[in-house]
Formats: sequence, structure tokens, C-alpha cells
Amino acid sequence: MARSDGTYSRLYDHVEKRLLENGGAMEVSKEAFSLASDMPPGVFDVAKVAQADNYTFFQVAFLCLLCSLPNKRDYELWREYFETMPPDQFRTKVLRMVLNRSAAGNRLAKVVNGEEYVET
Repeated sequence: MARSDGTYSRLYDHVEKRLLENGGAMEVSKEAFSLASDMPPGVFDVAKVAQADNYTFFQVAFLCLLCSLPNKRDYELWREYFETMPPDQFRTKVLRMVLNRSAAGNRLAKVVNGEEYVET
């Protein structure tokens, strides 16, 4: 988890519990929520998701750069690559796809690698 103080972890648990009590479910993994919460709005820090699996990387990229989760169609198009595509190749393709969306351009989204600027 990204936040060592556990604030976002506890928030996630609380929201998940309330959703489950009311017949709903969380649409984002706890790890993706925590990692995205640890980044400034509109900034995606590749270094912070270096250890994440492809599925988590996918969710965090959407959360940070588009302020939304992938929709059903996005998941369907990318599902086969979550397990089969090498992480470096997968991550490059995901970032290109997300950054080419008009919502990312409208938000002036930025990709960084630690402190090093990568792309907007």
C-alpha cells in the first residue's frame, strides 16, 4: 500500500463495507485506490506503480490521468493483456492509450518517473 499511515486503506474499507451492505461492490482494487490517492491530481508517477501488476497499473493510470475508472469496454479490450503481455510493453501501450484520450488532454495530465518528467 502507498500510504503508510493507513488513512486511505481505512477509507477504502469503510466505503467497501457500506457498499456491500447495500448490495454494491467496489469497482477499483484497494491497491489501485491507495496508489492513486498517493499522487497529486493529474499526475501519474510511474515509479510509484513499478511493483504493481498490469491490472492495478491499468486502474491507477485511469484514476490519475482521467479521474475515472476504465469502463466495461476498456476492460474487455485489455483483459487478455493483463496476464499475457510483458509489463513494460503493457504499460507503454496503456499510457499511450490513456494520454491520447481527450479527457487527459483537457486536464493537462502529466506522467512522471519519480521526479523526472516523462510526458504530458
